[in-house]
Amino acid sequence: MILQFVALLGGRNPTPIAPSAVAWAEGKPRTKTLGADLLEIKFGRDGTMNVPVSRPLRTLETAMLADATGPLSWHLAVNLDQTSEPLPQNAEWPEGSLVDTFLEARAAYFAAVRGPQGNLVSQAADFRALRPLIVPYADAYVQLLQHLVYQSEAGSEETSRRALATLRLLLTLDTVTLTITDHRSIARHAALVAPTHPLRALWLATWAEVGQRWLHQARDSAEEYVNATRTALLHLLTPVGFPPILPMGPRKLFTIVDNLHPFSSLYAPVHEENPRGLVGEVCSGFGLPEPAIGGAAIDGTYLALRVQRYLVQHPYVRTLVINAFNAGRAGVLAEMLLELQKLPTFGDLRYDVRLFVPDPDAPNVGEALSTLFAPTANVTAKEAGAFSTPTGSHLHPKLAVAVRSAHEFRENPLRHAAHLTFLFDLFPAEEIGVAPEVIPSRAPIHGLLQSFHVHYQEDRETVTWRRQAQYSLASPLPDAEELTDLLPALSAQMAGAAATVATGQSGSDLRPVVTLALSTQDRALLHQVHEVSDW
Repeated sequence: MILQFVALLGGRNPTPIAPSAVAWAEGKPRTKTLGADLLEIKFGRDGTMNVPVSRPLRTLETAMLADATGPLSWHLAVNLDQTSEPLPQNAEWPEGSLVDTFLEARAAYFAAVRGPQGNLVSQAADFRALRPLIVPYADAYVQLLQHLVYQSEAGSEETSRRALATLRLLLTLDTVTLTITDHRSIARHAALVAPTHPLRALWLATWAEVGQRWLHQARDSAEEYVNATRTALLHLLTPVGFPPILPMGPRKLFTIVDNLHPFSSLYAPVHEENPRGLVGEVCSGFGLPEPAIGGAAIDGTYLALRVQRYLVQHPYVRTLVINAFNAGRAGVLAEMLLELQKLPTFGDLRYDVRLFVPDPDAPNVGEALSTLFAPTANVTAKEAGAFSTPTGSHLHPKLAVAVRSAHEFRENPLRHAAHLTFLFDLFPAEEIGVAPEVIPSRAPIHGLLQSFHVHYQEDRETVTWRRQAQYSLASPLPDAEELTDLLPALSAQMAGAAATVATGQSGSDLRPVVTLALSTQDRALLHQVHEVSDW
């Protein structure tokens, strides 16, 4: 689709552009990204695109695609930037005609994803072409979940118990449990949802259809609208929150943290105190660059525009002091500095960045900022040279970076006065419950965006947010109505099933609710931040 937009902006017809051949670039030089293999996608006379694929993720998905009737879920260990071989979990499928129908559809879809060579993965797939296989695959999963939920509600006690156990098992489909061991040999847990999951495949097929529709509509628009359409489609529409909640065991739910890349999402327990740091550790293990925040909504360009507003109002600033809490590898901050350096007005600006984290001794904290001091092959922006060039005074460097304990800030915030403070997922959610669904009028963008209802409550003791995903009908896509019917239906069915298995409560309108409550200590921290920083 990228080449189609390039053709459209160049005044050419984008319709004929389609992949003619896809294969692994075996035996050729590896990509510059460590731990990646290269997909070579040919588009005839329109050229060739090289797509880097994380080697551990390729190994994992290849194992999944090898047998549609194989393990439902997997386990992977991440230990100090190294990943283990994937190990199968939940290898036995339940029995029944609906299960057989689902496995048949799953086998047909997997065979198509593997391609004629039998070794491809989802990143090589043409999801528009796979739509006739994805629709029955997703529909069979919906029917299976509906049947089990009905049995859990209407069956005898023994039937209900078995149905709940089977439902719990099937909700772990194509999930990967991660055990991340840090430098102190402390294990944390997270999970991935693989692109082979019916909901992810359905989202990608719907996205591909929407993309083609927007592309054709853009042909009759001005160039600025074409650029805006391309940005929205390729950068802002991401499958974050599909699903928003992941059942990982009896009364055990994980919440969405972020996308690692467009094909895999990361989930963590509600009590995870440093989600952005978790993203950084997992990305290091998989050899992936740290992604933007919120799928792609908050990146370096987005933050740079906000910082520019501050600098325009405070033109006397020569060294910009920034406090950042839970920034992880700080990839988005490094991108922000490079974006600011592109602007001649701020070319001479210096930066003092303090990273506050729960454990300042953890590896990879602020790693992206450190690469600016000595740019590697992965840092190609010419602006990076400004940060590695000596200023002539060690007292006034171009960039100073300090990693400190968050406790240190709480103890004496006045020692850490700053112009700007960034808070990255600083306050973890406290619990997940269930409540009746709040239904909106229409799902946004043909169901491709997951909307949420947020209830805010404040009293003298706490401030509380309760967030619940919303599910409703999506605007139909002409000639692809089955996609826009199935996508919200499958999302809602999974949410209802998750509420049932997590709490044991039955009810077709019950949906998970994530609660975030600020304690007195949390509110004091926010007050301290406002006291010692301008913005």
